[in-house]
Amino acid sequence: MKGGLVYAGDSGAHRLAFNRDWNNFQPRAGIAWQIQPKTVLRGGYGLFMMGQSAAGPDTGFSRRTDMIASTDNNLTPAASLSDSFPRSLFPTGLLQPVGSSLGLATNLGLGIGAQILDRPLPYSHQFSFGFQRALPFQWVADVSYVGNLTRKLPVSANLNFIPATELTRLPVPERAAYFNAQVPNPLRGLLPGSAFNGATVPRQQLLAAYPHFQQVGISNLPIGGQSYHSLQAKATRRYSRGFAMQASYTWSKSLERVASLNAQDVTLSDLTKTGLEQRLVEFDMPHTVAAAFSYELPFGKGRPFLKNMGGWGNAVFGGWNVNAQYFIRSGQPIDFPNASPTAARSAKLTSSQRDELAKTKGRTEFNPFFDKWFDTSLFPTQARAPFTLIDAPTRFPDVRSPYLESWEFSAYKEFRIREVARVQLRADFQNALDYAYFGRMVARPNNVQDPRFGQLDPAQDNQPRVVVLVLKVLF
Repeated sequence: MKGGLVYAGDSGAHRLAFNRDWNNFQPRAGIAWQIQPKTVLRGGYGLFMMGQSAAGPDTGFSRRTDMIASTDNNLTPAASLSDSFPRSLFPTGLLQPVGSSLGLATNLGLGIGAQILDRPLPYSHQFSFGFQRALPFQWVADVSYVGNLTRKLPVSANLNFIPATELTRLPVPERAAYFNAQVPNPLRGLLPGSAFNGATVPRQQLLAAYPHFQQVGISNLPIGGQSYHSLQAKATRRYSRGFAMQASYTWSKSLERVASLNAQDVTLSDLTKTGLEQRLVEFDMPHTVAAAFSYELPFGKGRPFLKNMGGWGNAVFGGWNVNAQYFIRSGQPIDFPNASPTAARSAKLTSSQRDELAKTKGRTEFNPFFDKWFDTSLFPTQARAPFTLIDAPTRFPDVRSPYLESWEFSAYKEFRIREVARVQLRADFQNALDYAYFGRMVARPNNVQDPRFGQLDPAQDNQPRVVVLVLKVLF
């Protein structure tokens, strides 16, 4: 058997948590070109190194003794309330800290974790290219492509698994009995304080790459990545005559590769060649529209209308500023359930399809308290069987939570009380139209065996309407 922990500073090993990378180059470049008197082209690129902080686990210097509930995959109990740590399993008693004195034999029979020593820093390519145009009536339009490619992100991997060739050799119904079967243990008596020290051991443990450890985890594997591409359009009216406004639209897509779909995707001979699943980022929102304006009402002292008004009239009606903000964005991608679809079609439902399904249940329209958000008939009622490779994505590519929409209003004014004091009055209306947002599934994770599978969480996931009144006296 091969494999064990190597401690920093022991037997000539490097004392640092990872080899430092001294040769990072971070160039920047930008360009601005006035094509026409009112049109400018702008572009830029930058390479940015991302920081990294890793100290590694404290295995050996801090040891926890876990109760071993069973040694045969929960077929029979191995402990009791009166004897939670029987001598047959823990002949030397509770596990004591041993530091690095055991070297490669540290935590035999238990789980271990380590990190890649030789790894570069993650880095990000950021770039943009676009046009800006001055328009009549103080407006400026801006259209740009913006991208971000991140590479060498740290990824974690499990190295103890049943090889795919062995796993798929048997029909699915026979796998659980075969891999859970107790077989003679060649490591009997060599792994004290673990579930694998008895006369027999589950067959699956002996098929792992490191059978003398319960599990082996590797972290900070520099193979992950993310990508972001977007079209960003913006129109801005510069402040003039008391009015300013900005409206924007973003069309984007964010993808990530930060985890393997199956443990068997790990390439033990070269961890850097481990296959990762490409999926939408959790917070991917392809469409976002936002607008905001600020307007000084033209009434009161020093303004176009009623400019000669003074005293209490000006204090009540003059000098007001009003603001409004609006945004609407796409929903976020929903996690895939724990079962593969039974047909090659999308589970996405349109609003009209949801309403039609609700009508078959006696309701006039879709109700998030009772109805399914996506087509659950596409999935079986039983979860994926144990010892089965995942052959479906972990996140829907097209099924998203509802869109989020909100209006914000505010009004503000300031006036003097004689020469020594000023009064500020402000009213804010947050989520002024009280749009309710149900952005999460009630069953998390998405479980096909949950009777609420496919339903949105009826708990409102955004802030309800809030009205805030503020009065300040400054002197």
